[in-house]
Amino acid sequence: MSTLEFLGHLFVSIRECISSPEDARDAIEREMDEIPFDASGKPDLRYFTKSLEHYIEVYEGGWKDREASSKYKWSGEPDDPNLAVIKDLVEKGNRKRVHATWGLIAKGAEAVPYALTMLKSPDSDIREDGAGILEALGNDDS
Repeated sequence: MSTLEFLGHLFVSIRECISSPEDARDAIEREMDEIPFDASGKPDLRYFTKSLEHYIEVYEGGWKDREASSKYKWSGEPDDPNLAVIKDLVEKGNRKRVHATWGLIAKGAEAVPYALTMLKSPDSDIREDGAGILEALGNDDS
C-alpha cells in the first residue's frame, strides 16, 4: 500500500471516529425518516428501539432548536434570509419533539415518570405533550 493510500484510509478512519453536532443532527433526522407510518399517520412503535434517555434527549433537543430560532430577528420582509433559518429551526424542533413523543409512548410505563414531570412545566405545549403521552399509555390495548 502506498503512503497516499495509507493516508487516505487513515483519514477515513479518523473521520468515522469523530462526530460533530451536525453529524448527530443528521443521525436523528435519518432515524426519524426510517420509521414507517400506517395509513392513519401513526408511526409503527416497534421501530422505536432506542433507550428512554435517547428519546428524552431528542425531545429536549427539539425544544432547544425551537428556542434557538428566537435568536434570529425577522424584518417582516418575505425575502429576509433570517426567515428561512427561523422556519428551519422551528420545523426541525417540532419534528424532533413529535418523534421523541412517539418514542416515549413506545417506551410504555418506563416513560411515565418523565411524562409526569412534563405536566409541571410552565410551557403549555410541554404539558400538552406530557398529557398526550399519558393518555396514549392509558389507552394502550397491549
